[in-house]
Amino acid sequence: MNLLITGGLGYIGGRLAQYLENNREINVRLLARSDSHIPEWVHSKTIVGDVLDITSLKKACENVDTVIHLAALNEIDSGKNPLEALRVNGEGTLNLINAAIANKVKRLIYFSTFHVYGLNASGNITEETLPLPVHPYAITHHVSEDFIRMAAYKKELEGVILRLSNGFGYPAHARINRWSLVVNNLCLQAVLNRKIVLKTSGKQYRDFITLTDVSRCVDHILSIDTSKLDKKNCIYNLGGEFSVTILDMAKLIKERCEETLDICPEIVIGKDDSSNTVLEKPVIYNIDKIKKTGFRLISNVNEEIDKTLVFCDTHKDLLKCSLP
Repeated sequence: MNLLITGGLGYIGGRLAQYLENNREINVRLLARSDSHIPEWVHSKTIVGDVLDITSLKKACENVDTVIHLAALNEIDSGKNPLEALRVNGEGTLNLINAAIANKVKRLIYFSTFHVYGLNASGNITEETLPLPVHPYAITHHVSEDFIRMAAYKKELEGVILRLSNGFGYPAHARINRWSLVVNNLCLQAVLNRKIVLKTSGKQYRDFITLTDVSRCVDHILSIDTSKLDKKNCIYNLGGEFSVTILDMAKLIKERCEETLDICPEIVIGKDDSSNTVLEKPVIYNIDKIKKTGFRLISNVNEEIDKTLVFCDTHKDLLKCSLP
């Protein structure tokens, strides 16, 4: 199988590429905006391109069976520049779809986000829950979902949309700056400052999934018979069935620090934020649909936290400027 990963040197893309490179039946190539600073672990072919450059996308999609689309502006940059988010996340996805169709790519796996549920992101959340996105990051991902469903409806390619909850874990290399993500941020604080400072009371619930399980899910989708996938509604929630409060996650990270690095960071709790009352109710991010295809979590939360803490400790000199 010939596989293209857009954003292949990014946070999720890097870990996914590392995981899939161990599969001898998959020939991985990575689309990146630059070929400078290629990490040592990269054995895949790296193609320089941009989702806003249709010519580079058509070249990248040549002789490709499946595309995994991860290239997008993150939630911080999307919030700062909604118009650019619409171009990169929305128009960029449409460009990629057209390039894939032109090259007769069979399947496109797209990483969307739990945040498309927006104002409905509470209680038992299934793929039937109505999306009500209220942030440019979520809005533009929902736009991309619609473009993919359009192409799938027209039978121009097979679409698989993964609405990811809160993925966490160490990055593939130290140059990736995703330390604004909750668990990663708490781990980095613990290592650098010997203190975990919460901006709020930490009562908000979130569903967390390790990047190891995220990678395993993609590998599962690549390996199963396509008849097991939903052709009418190609959307799948992907979470870790691990819904805890931010404060409970901070306490777990403190425990893992003591076990892994023999340090005991202090936890400083912030003030209550009345605007987060919806998120202070337990979140049930239902993944029954993807499980019906045969996928199972290994739920290796402690191991992922331990490896993230060790990564922070190993690269602490480089990461000192990475705390938001």
